[in-house]
Amino acid sequence: MKVMKNASSVASHAACNLMGNTNLLLETVTNFIPLSPYKPFGTYVLCTGNGKLVILRNPDAVLQLLFYSSQLCKEEECTDVAQRTLQQHFGYESELQDSFQMLNEVYLEPLEQLPLSAESTSDTATVNAALNDLGLSTRARLCLRAAGELEKRKIANKDSIDLKKTDIEKAMKYLLEDYQLNCRDRG
Repeated sequence: MKVMKNASSVASHAACNLMGNTNLLLETVTNFIPLSPYKPFGTYVLCTGNGKLVILRNPDAVLQLLFYSSQLCKEEECTDVAQRTLQQHFGYESELQDSFQMLNEVYLEPLEQLPLSAESTSDTATVNAALNDLGLSTRARLCLRAAGELEKRKIANKDSIDLKKTDIEKAMKYLLEDYQLNCRDRG
């Protein structure tokens, strides 16, 4: 239970950072709970338990998804969790193989357009069904959206820098030539 409380703090801290929350109280979390340097990478493929494969690449979204999909509905479930987790662990390989044969995959992209509600519309029915199968709440979906928005911002910033790169390089070349010229004149 303590592990999940700490995981909750870490996931909440990460979610608040993703959403741009400026509350200074959040900074005190790191004073009490050492935040893990762990950051997922690569492509994550999760089985929903009914033949669907959920595929996700965004590392911030993976962290949120892993946390929220491991939540208990009630505290009474604690006694059953260990047994159920072991059964799922041992059966995961065969479930994964079965899912690969069915080719029923759902890519959670673009994250910023994920449905917040468990109610499905025709254009989001497949994604919504996968999110429901993972048991994701509205809060979890909001965190996934925030991770998508953050990734979009990072890409936009990179593109902006790439556009300015040639101008920056020209200015740096001019400054370097000017510096070299001044050094030659002095020396």
